[in-house]
Amino acid sequence: MKEILLFYKDSILKIRDILHADSIDSDGNTAELTFNISEGSARGRLTFLIPESNLLDRTSNDVRNLKIKNTDMPIYFTISIGFRK
Repeated sequence: MKEILLFYKDSILKIRDILHADSIDSDGNTAELTFNISEGSARGRLTFLIPESNLLDRTSNDVRNLKIKNTDMPIYFTISIGFRK
């Protein structure tokens, strides 16, 4: 997961602390990490879905509290961006 976040650190997440998501939600089997993004008039969200993972501390949005059980599973992501005048 760290390698994926470092990839986006050079572009979309360049002004963000990649170790602290805006939100992390987990149902005990799949975790969802959300980063809000803002560049000029563009606002959006980068969301990662990580199968077979669990959040160890529900009071923190620290990515290091995420336990990935199966590292062979794909990680899915979506990017949504809108523009304001």
